Amino acid sequence: SWDLDTAVSISEAKQTDTATKSMDRRVLTALLNPTAANMADAAAFSPAYAALPVGTVWRIGENAGLNSAALYSALLADKSRQGVSRQYGFDAKVSREFGKLEGGAMGVAFGFEARHESTDLGLYDGLGDFIGLSLTSYGGKRDIKAAYAEVLLPVLKRLELSAALRLDHYSDAGSSWTPKIGAKWKPLDTLAVRGTVSRGFR
Repeated sequence: SWDLDTAVSISEAKQTDTATKSMDRRVLTALLNPTAANMADAAAFSPAYAALPVGTVWRIGENAGLNSAALYSALLADKSRQGVSRQYGFDAKVSREFGKLEGGAMGVAFGFEARHESTDLGLYDGLGDFIGLSLTSYGGKRDIKAAYAEVLLPVLKRLELSAALRLDHYSDAGSSWTPKIGAKWKPLDTLAVRGTVSRGFR
């Protein structure tokens, strides 16, 4: 008379980071110092700059209103990067009642869990060509497995004890045993007092 409960989980989270109005460093240099070499370098890299009138400069301060929209289109661009996190998991639990105590049948359960986690977020496109982009990126993966056992003991009609033991193993951080004991006392039919002591880990 074992009860079996199983589940499979699959999840994915996609991420897009966008840095708005990042400055093209070649175009910036050419707009602030329009030498032949600087203009040639910017024009070779940016078609939008190449379309501007030769010798265009970036006016700053009280004359900023004289700058054209085309100048800002050549100077500024939105840059982005893509990221994804995935998680796949499986768990199974079996449980049943057996024997008899004063408060009722005892219960026992055993379970197993397995999970794979991965994450990846790359660098921004345009890195090295645009000013102000973050140099951070990250990626990683790990596997997690866990097994546990629980027992429920209704020792008296108004007193119930429970105990559990769990083992978690992380491929990147090692293993940890986490025991737990608990009690439930009902001094009245309409009042229950519960208490639990357990060991946790992070």
